[in-house]
Amino acid sequence: MHYLYKKVKLVYVAACLLLLATSLNDVKAQCALNGIYFSEVLPDPNSATDNFDTDGNGTFATGDEFLELTNSTGAAVDISGWTVYTEGGPDEQQVYWTAPGAVGSNTTCLAANGSIVLVNDWDIDNPNPLPVGFFEVGGSLGNGGEVIVMCDNGTTNTCIKMTYNGAVGAIEPAGSVLSCTEDFGSDTDGQSISNDNAGTFTSGVPSPTGSATACAAAACSQTVDTPAADTVYLCDGDDASAAVTAAEATIAYSGDGSVFTVVWYTDAGYTTPYTGTPLGAANGCSSTEVTLYAQATCSDDGSTVDAGTLTANVYPSTIPFTIVDNGCDVEISDDCGYAASYTIAVTTDVAGGYTDGDTGAGYACPTAQPTEAGTVTYTITDPDVNRPAACNDIMIMVPFSCGLVCTPSITTFPVSQQ
Repeated sequence: MHYLYKKVKLVYVAACLLLLATSLNDVKAQCALNGIYFSEVLPDPNSATDNFDTDGNGTFATGDEFLELTNSTGAAVDISGWTVYTEGGPDEQQVYWTAPGAVGSNTTCLAANGSIVLVNDWDIDNPNPLPVGFFEVGGSLGNGGEVIVMCDNGTTNTCIKMTYNGAVGAIEPAGSVLSCTEDFGSDTDGQSISNDNAGTFTSGVPSPTGSATACAAAACSQTVDTPAADTVYLCDGDDASAAVTAAEATIAYSGDGSVFTVVWYTDAGYTTPYTGTPLGAANGCSSTEVTLYAQATCSDDGSTVDAGTLTANVYPSTIPFTIVDNGCDVEISDDCGYAASYTIAVTTDVAGGYTDGDTGAGYACPTAQPTEAGTVTYTITDPDVNRPAACNDIMIMVPFSCGLVCTPSITTFPVSQQ
């Protein structure tokens, strides 16, 4: 009784191991590139017993060779720019087909669970139009064996490889990453080898199937950041065109290759585009704040995104000032309290020997001394970083004495905006 129990137990364990091995054998990892795999190949369309006319022109020839690719996923896959290579000779790489469009451009997409067929040659005189999902490659497959590689040409350039009829070779691009290789076995002339994407390869009647390859318009996946430099300072009556251009250039894009068009508006509701017209006017000594609003529109789906604001502080173009004649001294003061840049014409009755009892800003005599009686010009500058220099550049011509002989004169003081 004890022996019989052990025997039954061993048989049960062996059966479990066999079942496990069978299950593992059935579940094989697919050899696919982003879900796209080699599903069928017809290397030799005709024989004494089996023939297949892929293009339907009534003949069985090299032009009927085809390679089928299938999408195993439930979503369309962008294969734009992907390349399929074949052997031009032993280990000699040649381009068999490249999917239309740049990589990632959403130009050529393989539909969910769909297929495309790369057919050798669709005769120009063929009365049958090229079916949907069929692409002419104009190259032949080796009857005696072939190595075929498909690469996505992405950042890492990942590739998958298939072989048949015992072919071997390394034709994948240098620096690419070969993900996997599948051996389709040997073909029967006039029949194709089909791959069920689970490790089973079957020879039989060819069944090339094409699916639509148009890509749906993709929504923008990019992001638009608020301009980094969002405040500008203007003179009364200036426009902010240059500032807007600079701010727009700081908007950052990232993502799927779609494009945002940025337009600036004078209102938060985006109804009145900014056209470069002068912004506001300062009120007396006070600046006026004007805000522009940026809106970005996606090239793919027309969706809009708030792209930030630009604040413009508009200052008076002319600084009100006061000139006071103190005899041998002339005091100049900025009524608005803005720092300013003054150009002063100083007249002296004698050559050299300048003296000045005042030390405050705007009172010091020029260091340059005339060799004879006359006039020298110097500039007193105290800029304010929050006010454009163009608004500060005021010239005041005030004849006054700054020497040993006092001849004050303040009869005229023309002012000009530079």
